[in-house]
Amino acid sequence: MTGEEKLKMLVIGKSKSPRCFKGIKSLEVKHEFNKKLWMASEIFDRWLKALDKQMGQQHRKIALLIDSYPIHSPKDYGEKLKNVNVIFFPPNCTKICSHWISE
Repeated sequence: MTGEEKLKMLVIGKSKSPRCFKGIKSLEVKHEFNKKLWMASEIFDRWLKALDKQMGQQHRKIALLIDSYPIHSPKDYGEKLKNVNVIFFPPNCTKICSHWISE
């Protein structure tokens, strides 16, 4: 809640093995690839499951607030996730919330 602890940034690129990563053994970001360069539901599901596993290893339970973007569409995550409680914002709330946060 304080912002001191941050997750690795998820970077989505076009290539599975970009030339710029050649010879790099470890990245400070999590890299996924998608030919269209955007978030896909498969990528989001993998990321969410990995987050759930990470929180389980740390013996933590968290609430994750997510906007109502179609890729993040509410699925039955409650049965799949043990350590992450996914809470979706109502539709059309992102603009209002981002304005409130920036004030």
